[in-house]
Amino acid sequence: KLLSSILDDSVHLGIKRFQAYQKEPGQIELKLEAQKQIKAEIKEIIERSLRKDFENVLVKVVDKIELENSGKFRWVKSEENMSLNSIA
Repeated sequence: KLLSSILDDSVHLGIKRFQAYQKEPGQIELKLEAQKQIKAEIKEIIERSLRKDFENVLVKVVDKIELENSGKFRWVKSEENMSLNSIA
């Protein structure tokens, strides 16, 4: 829900694109590629909302989110060794 909300409001928030990365269950890192400086309170709202579903949350503003080797952009990434059962 939050990620779709960020996507819908990304232009107004100054977010060019974002990427969610889950290394292990209960943990999420959200990278924000900004068009302009993102206000601290926006970042805090995002973190607070993500903490409803994840124990460990890290929201980082980055200069650029790299494309995959294939040249494609992935909105959501996770460790390959995570099983679907551990996510649910």
